[in-house]
Amino acid sequence: MTTTSAAKLLPCPFCGCRPEIVPWHGGPKSKRRVECNNQDCDVMPAVCGDNEKVAAKRWNRRALPDDDGWQPIETAPKDGTQILAWCVHINAKYSKDPIEERWECPVIASWIDFNKGGWTWHGMAGTFTKWRPLPKPPESRG
Repeated sequence: MTTTSAAKLLPCPFCGCRPEIVPWHGGPKSKRRVECNNQDCDVMPAVCGDNEKVAAKRWNRRALPDDDGWQPIETAPKDGTQILAWCVHINAKYSKDPIEERWECPVIASWIDFNKGGWTWHGMAGTFTKWRPLPKPPESRG
């Protein structure tokens, strides 16, 4: 029995098929299970949560590859090249989930030599901890 859902779910990480959210037995009536029902999927993963939002968040969590591309900020180029910098606001330490609450996030930044040098960017104030190169822009823009 499939339920309709407003939750945005990523496809199954093993087969790419669209998952389903279904009621799950045990616990509160709001408990839900997100599952891959593709009979040809080698894994058919599933996760549960006390409600749809929790189950969807667990389903959408993905492990990062061993090398996620982030490097120490000290190694970033200081020649004006734009980079993707990881910015951490001072209030992040008070947050239960600083990424979801946007106290930590990526920003596009570049080094400028003006006034003894420093990083310049638009957006949240904070300290840069890591960086990575910007991805290539799309081939067709607009």
